[in-house]
Amino acid sequence: MKDNKKKEIEAQKLLLRHKIQHSIRATGLSMYPTIMPGWWIFTNPINNTKLQIGEIVVFAQKDELVLHRIVQINANKILTQGDHNHTHDTWLQRDEIFARATHADFFGKRTNLHTNLRNKLKAIYLYRSKLLRTTVLKILKIKH
Repeated sequence: MKDNKKKEIEAQKLLLRHKIQHSIRATGLSMYPTIMPGWWIFTNPINNTKLQIGEIVVFAQKDELVLHRIVQINANKILTQGDHNHTHDTWLQRDEIFARATHADFFGKRTNLHTNLRNKLKAIYLYRSKLLRTTVLKILKIKH
């Protein structure tokens, strides 16, 4: 079973590295409530486009594909964190990121995952100080 999972991950990484649009199934709770387990996440290749704070990206970690939000960019290094996680991941090189998540689908309901002000505020909330987090939480409760 573990070998099949490893082969599936390698196939997905290959598709993403060769700049092919692809979908992957979310399995964990690290991006809750933005992404729920069982949702299909559609991705676009990174190509040479600029990555932005707030975007949800795909990278490999311990033989698994991970969907996490970019919370900090420093030159060619990128820091990510799951929306539901209390700590950030280790720094990644830009070439370790395979794709960006564009939208999610669950039983025909489509959710846009593109970067917008709300996603950038989530990224700031995840990364910055407690005082700033309190301010951002107040802003996030405002409906557009």
